Amino acid sequence: IPCKLSHGSVNHRLIWNESPETLSYDPLLLHIAEGLKETQHPYTFITRAAFIELCEQVGSGDKVLPLLARLIPPLKAALMSSNKSVVEGTFKAVQALSNG
Repeated sequence: IPCKLSHGSVNHRLIWNESPETLSYDPLLLHIAEGLKETQHPYTFITRAAFIELCEQVGSGDKVLPLLARLIPPLKAALMSSNKSVVEGTFKAVQALSNG
């Protein structure tokens, strides 16, 4: 993932190596979606924040639409997790996907 985690005293945030608007979402968004099943910090934060930030970018709908069929299996797997935090994070990712 072309970003790094910036640890703040209260909030963490992602710092992208290049503008997310210019990134190719295939296969980046697919790898991030697979990471939504993660349960360890910082992986949980990175995958959830990156997925949401990519979906919120201007023009993301045009980049996401061709990937929808391939995004369903990793999203479904994360939603079937027994870990409540994983399911909640995936619901937020799906919400960002539907808003984008």
